[in-house]
Amino acid sequence: MIIRYLSLIILSVAVFASAYYYADLNTMALAIIFLLSIEIVYCLVDVNKNVTLLMFLVSFSTFLLGRIVLPLFSNIEDTISKTGEVFSLNTNKHIYLSLFLSLLFVFGGFLISNKKNYGFINTTTPSVAAIRKAVKKLCLFSFIFAVIITAEKVYMMFTQGYYALYVDYHSKLPYIITILGSFYYYAFYIYLATLPSKSEAKLVIVSYMFIITLSLGTGQRGSFVLGLFFIITYFIIRNDLAKGEKPWITKKALLYGLLSMPLLVLALFAIAYIRLDADIDTSSNIFLYFLYQQGVSAEVIGYTYDYEKYFPEGRIYILGDIIDYLKHNMFSQFLFGTDAVEPQSVKHALDDHSLDAALTYFVKPYLYLEGGGLGGCYIAEAWKDLGYIGVCFVNIIYGWLLAKIRYWGRTNIWKFSIGLIMFSQIIFAPRAHAIKFISVFTSVGVLLIYFYLYIINRNVSYEKSKVNLQQKSV
Repeated sequence: MIIRYLSLIILSVAVFASAYYYADLNTMALAIIFLLSIEIVYCLVDVNKNVTLLMFLVSFSTFLLGRIVLPLFSNIEDTISKTGEVFSLNTNKHIYLSLFLSLLFVFGGFLISNKKNYGFINTTTPSVAAIRKAVKKLCLFSFIFAVIITAEKVYMMFTQGYYALYVDYHSKLPYIITILGSFYYYAFYIYLATLPSKSEAKLVIVSYMFIITLSLGTGQRGSFVLGLFFIITYFIIRNDLAKGEKPWITKKALLYGLLSMPLLVLALFAIAYIRLDADIDTSSNIFLYFLYQQGVSAEVIGYTYDYEKYFPEGRIYILGDIIDYLKHNMFSQFLFGTDAVEPQSVKHALDDHSLDAALTYFVKPYLYLEGGGLGGCYIAEAWKDLGYIGVCFVNIIYGWLLAKIRYWGRTNIWKFSIGLIMFSQIIFAPRAHAIKFISVFTSVGVLLIYFYLYIINRNVSYEKSKVNLQQKSV
């Protein structure tokens, strides 16, 4: 079966290479669509095994392909003239090549990963039960503070405007609330990794759906959409790990979800309208407008190519999250007298290792200083630092990890928790940073939660060994 897919992929490579040589952008775009379709069909043949790759491809399509694919099939010239950027032929060839290589190598990384079926985690042991109980309490406790933090941002959005969140936002909440609120998402992922029953997890999942829905009030649609992607992915993984339980998500529920997509698009479109007070032509096809608008990350790839010589020397953007964290965290500020990050400042754009900040400053300085941004893209970072080899390498790593996550769910709750946290970052990578899936583990919140759970696990192991010794002595 895999031979058929590989044959079709070779055909797509041949078509793309020919179109690239003759600078035929339309055929290049069709080759990208063809390759994407092959990979989606591969995923749908066995959704339970391939759902992580499938959701990444959905995210990839949403954030990167809208501005390339839609003009082939729809007349959206007015939309393009209002919101799109017209690049040169060479820049467009670079964008298309970067996208094609990304799809090709993420699939390759997924295929080469060892997909051996392991057994199932024993979730009834005292250790797993204790960890599950502790992290659930932490999740529900920190949820209260996460809601307070999000509500503060929603209030600022409606009173001062969307851009004020990036320029003027400084939380007036006590620092302890900010810290406790930051625990919520990590505790949520780790709790799900302990494989609770559907009834046990219901309250925690409802809390997550509530908070990502509330986040729409901040104007950040991506967090809501990718939150839904994460939940759907987890449900399908749990269908595979259910071991006789009722399905976590049925085919009927998936069908209802697909049918509700037009309403979701309208809601997200309304959020965009409200957050920017935009003069949007509502007489146009709202669904197509939304898809085209979401595909803005392809422009980040193009702008990075065009403005390559503008970037300061010595910056390593692919490692930017880690470098800037080490430079600006509270310990560095205390020990070495460094400053905190100054978002939307010229200093941040030129001195730090943030490609999206620097690029927005170069391309649209007024937008940047007012609080706006072009956003990031993992492909742009990989290419800027390592060229096309970097694009291929990063996507192989992504594909390998996407294949491993489901299998970690069969082996070890610690591995699975790490995998779920990584997945939550990888599906956002088309609109964010390349190694966020690694840098997230430098967060104080993540480290404290794992340390807390490690202590609990040690205590349970100690008590268990103590009981065994007492039984032997008897």
